[in-house]
Amino acid sequence: KTLNMPIPIEVLPFARAFVEKRLLSLGCKPKIRMAKKKVGPVITDNGNLILDANFGEIENPAELEREINSIPGVIENGIFSGMVNEVHLGTKNGVKILKPG
Repeated sequence: KTLNMPIPIEVLPFARAFVEKRLLSLGCKPKIRMAKKKVGPVITDNGNLILDANFGEIENPAELEREINSIPGVIENGIFSGMVNEVHLGTKNGVKILKPG
């Protein structure tokens, strides 16, 4: 299956500009995730930032996951290829269960 949603990417704060530039070269539009109940960006428990990267439709999630994780300053991203047998996706209309095939 293909993915078509923004991918969250955890980034070291000092590497933000570099990571954003590399993500742009991969064809996405990264955007810093802003907090909803405080002023400023979302900060992870480890003191890092979250970039939401919109790649449009992703044909090969496993390859993109490897490319993103190879960027210096990236801690992790929200693509978990080959790790699960099904995904439970919460939507405003309820839960949608996605399975391979």
